[in-house]
Amino acid sequence: MKKLIILSIAGIAALASCKGTNATSAPSFDALSTENDSLSYFLGTEVAGSFIQSKIDKAFEPTAFTKGLQDGFNEAEYLVQVKDIEPQLRTKFMALYQDTTTTVYVGKASGTFESLKNINDTLNYYIGTDVSSRLAKNGFKEYFSENAYVQGIHDVMSKLPLKIDSDAMNLRAKEIVDAQGKILAKVGEAFLAEKTAKEDVITLPSGLRYKILSEGTGAKPQDTDRVKAHYHGTLIDGTVFDSSVDRGEPLEIGVNQVIPGWTEALQLMPVGSKWELYIPFDLAYGPQGSQAIPPYSALVFEVELLEILPAAPQGTTGI
Repeated sequence: MKKLIILSIAGIAALASCKGTNATSAPSFDALSTENDSLSYFLGTEVAGSFIQSKIDKAFEPTAFTKGLQDGFNEAEYLVQVKDIEPQLRTKFMALYQDTTTTVYVGKASGTFESLKNINDTLNYYIGTDVSSRLAKNGFKEYFSENAYVQGIHDVMSKLPLKIDSDAMNLRAKEIVDAQGKILAKVGEAFLAEKTAKEDVITLPSGLRYKILSEGTGAKPQDTDRVKAHYHGTLIDGTVFDSSVDRGEPLEIGVNQVIPGWTEALQLMPVGSKWELYIPFDLAYGPQGSQAIPPYSALVFEVELLEILPAAPQGTTGI
């Protein structure tokens, strides 16, 4: 599946870069005195790796970022909306990603947040909301320590020795994700059972459910075909994780190169149809989840099959 840059940690970057040769200055930080501190620190080191890979470290601004973290965890009304910054974000991300100049991360403490003063603040704020909403969905909200998390980011980007046993914290993080996943699995099962009870929803032996919004009259794809389709994907709580409709760019993909729920549904859909799919986790991204999708998540897709295309080029992958 093509993912919106705006929804991918690895695809979010900001306008400016921090350059210089001065020694890094550590953010304000209390010692790792609890397991939550150590776990949050570990999670910070993990996301810092994504920041470095995407060159976000060149533009990291902790004050706006931590404000975004707080608003994401608190499910507050965001100070900026995706639709208002996506064009700038895409442009700046590409410029940053293509920047080959050598930079040195210069750490600084989070200050008191007052407002989003510039595009760099805005982009860091949105990164924070994206990160914390993902952490919450994976069960980490109650274990979160903001100072320790930011310190983990700082230490990795500053190339400092880590303050924890990463292997032990990785195991602990997996335990939390697995426990949250089992909760999500039960919630997903209840959601799908409600759909099964509706007269206009068809349930297949695999567990896939679908509702026909409009029925086309064209041919049905085979598993060896390529198709062009529009789709809008959400979690069962309505959170949008990907949408070709929002991008205005249909997906072109092989029928056998998508998640199993899609592969099954596409072969039943006549061209011109629009269906709503209700996909159990084992026909979607399974117990491992995906970047924007928590483990064990049931998914909802609205899919419109536009046409069957010529044979697929080798190596293409998608949803």
